[in-house]
Amino acid sequence: MVFNFASKTNLSSILITLIVASVSYSASAADAIEEIVVTALKRNSTLQDTPIAISALTNQKLERVGADDFSDIVGSVPGLTLRDNGPSQTRPIIRGIASPGEAQVGVYFDNSLTTAAPGTTNSAGERSPELKPFDLERVEVLKGPQGTLYGGGSMGGTIRFITNKPNAEEFEGKISVEGSSVRHGDEGFQISAMANVPIIKDQLAVRVVAYKRDDPGFIDNVTLGRNNDNDVDAEGGRVALRWTPTENFTATGTIYYQDLKVGSGFHINPTLGDRPQTDAPSREPYEEEQVTYNLNLEYDFGWANALYSYSWFDRNAVFRFHNGFTGFPFPPLLSTQPDPLQAVTHEFRLSSSGDNVIDWTAGLFYSDRNSFVDSRVNYITAAGEPTENIFLFKRHVNASLLQKAVFGEATWHVTDKLAITGGFRYYDIQNGSDVVNDVGVPGQFIGAPPNGVPVGTPGNPIPFFNNLTRGAEDGVIFKAHAAYDYSDDILLYASFSQGYRPGGANQNSSSIAITDPLAAGTPESFKSDSLDSFEIGVHSQWMDGRVTLNGAVYYIDWKDIILGARSPTGLFALNLNADKAEVLGFEVEGIFELADDLRLTTALSYVNAELGANAPINIAGGNSRSGLDGDRIPNVPEFTANASLEYGRDLPWFGGVRGFGYVNVDYTGANFSDFNPFLIDIPTLTPTTVVNDQYARQGDYAIVDLRFGLEADEWNAAVYVENVFDERAITNVFVGAPFRPTPGQNFIERPRTVGISFSRDF
Repeated sequence: MVFNFASKTNLSSILITLIVASVSYSASAADAIEEIVVTALKRNSTLQDTPIAISALTNQKLERVGADDFSDIVGSVPGLTLRDNGPSQTRPIIRGIASPGEAQVGVYFDNSLTTAAPGTTNSAGERSPELKPFDLERVEVLKGPQGTLYGGGSMGGTIRFITNKPNAEEFEGKISVEGSSVRHGDEGFQISAMANVPIIKDQLAVRVVAYKRDDPGFIDNVTLGRNNDNDVDAEGGRVALRWTPTENFTATGTIYYQDLKVGSGFHINPTLGDRPQTDAPSREPYEEEQVTYNLNLEYDFGWANALYSYSWFDRNAVFRFHNGFTGFPFPPLLSTQPDPLQAVTHEFRLSSSGDNVIDWTAGLFYSDRNSFVDSRVNYITAAGEPTENIFLFKRHVNASLLQKAVFGEATWHVTDKLAITGGFRYYDIQNGSDVVNDVGVPGQFIGAPPNGVPVGTPGNPIPFFNNLTRGAEDGVIFKAHAAYDYSDDILLYASFSQGYRPGGANQNSSSIAITDPLAAGTPESFKSDSLDSFEIGVHSQWMDGRVTLNGAVYYIDWKDIILGARSPTGLFALNLNADKAEVLGFEVEGIFELADDLRLTTALSYVNAELGANAPINIAGGNSRSGLDGDRIPNVPEFTANASLEYGRDLPWFGGVRGFGYVNVDYTGANFSDFNPFLIDIPTLTPTTVVNDQYARQGDYAIVDLRFGLEADEWNAAVYVENVFDERAITNVFVGAPFRPTPGQNFIERPRTVGISFSRDF
């Protein structure tokens, strides 16, 4: 494993210099940086006093950034990146922990865990749902494995969206409107509103949030003659009711709802010219409706606080994507996958209250997820739509995942300065997959359908093949942590923590065995992977609180890493367990109050994530591999950095009005969309190793955003420019199969967008 700490561009060098140079800056009249209260450890503490690697974005910061979807948050947090294939088709990545399968970052809205269906490739982590971040109190990003408190799916870290709760003391209201125009595309708008209404003074209140968004499209389909086809319409909101009949008991019920419609895919063919364009012969609209019901019951016993949380999550999504098959004698195809999901989650925990020699948290967890996929590969009409009841291949998949756990943590305050924490989680996982495959008879699948009759039509019978898989695993993970208050302003910590996520079934195994002549020994399932993380870090403040510097260094040993693979002909995807991977990295954040009206915020992250051994042979009958010892983990840039400068001051000629300006730079280093692709010679069906990096590399890029305007106590008006220099930044290249044409599907950052916004508090 080779570690290269060399900076890749002048920009990253500038950002590093900003961080180092600013430490020595002597602020004279600046105000101290405000304290942020977080609940990452499932009890209240300030950000600086929480001895873990954590970033927190307040509501004020989110409004300054103009955050209106998940991708807007990523650049402000060191170590957090995103594999982005469009709305609700993302995989958040923390500290380089990224591979196919279940989610590796837990995403919560308050106490509700969001989840996704495993689909036909058992890779639920690639379709993380998102709700629009309006009326939030803060966003917390916990870095490193959070397995003991947050369970499977938080092996890389956890992201928590904390909403503003109903306030029974006074009426509150807010309305926000925005208009925008994107280069090469259309105009868009959004309107959001919030009303907080006390029903019984100090006891009962309701909070209602609603939004409507029309994000303009900017990608043209030259084959179908459609312009700006990837527009996004989203509408939804939440209703929360909070009842506090006594000072000890609080009940909060919340309903989240969102309806999302995306016109087509967010990928381009970069060889077509300067404008974002695709030549896909089919449209790829995406539709999703999701609703979450959450009930929280809290009771303060005096000696301990109890919380029971119940969540019901219902997500109905329809995925469509073009299959760019070029190595076979049949026309283009369109995969359509209605993918409904229901998940119920219960959690009960009890946490000690007050200042104790030993603080503790103990809890029980239960989650039951069920999903169904009705997947088919259709032929395409001249208009780019799927043919009715004429298909090459289809399958029905019922998948289930049941998780139960007992967890606990205890912190012993050895002295006023030293605290030692130990934690554990016992988990029990049961999963299942029932697959019915409808395919052409062997010998007819590869090649043109007999007599020109498509497979799936009368006269060409289809055999049915079932694949039933059941799995069960249990285990225990641990955490050990020490924190030392070197002074009132410096907190040091060291930790050992473990993480895991569930394995699953290879839902394509029966299809592979039937259709691929080289597919002997296709595994029906893959087991869970896990990791051990070693970390040391510091939280510190200097110059009377006007400078904050936090940082961490870590090493991660990733065992039984789950990797994607393909059948010998490349037609079907599956997952395999490889031996291991290793991750070494560091991250640092700085906040500098340079003057009364001037604040600099900086962040830098380095991640070196590599396979620690050769990946296994994909199929016993072939010789292709997903990757080799030393290959970098895909979608993980070595360097990411952020710098933002905020200036604001009162305008003397306008009483109570403040002018502000904000500039933000997000830098993402070069990375790869896949391991070195070991491709197959399709025409002869001979497994041949071919290494081709031409379309697997994603170059580094920097995105610059500007925002400036006027604000008072009750209103804010701003003009903004996002992606000022119209950087054509490639965020992901989807190859998908060895016969997809170069240069694959390139997913890009939104082109330069200019907009205005206005908000008013009541």
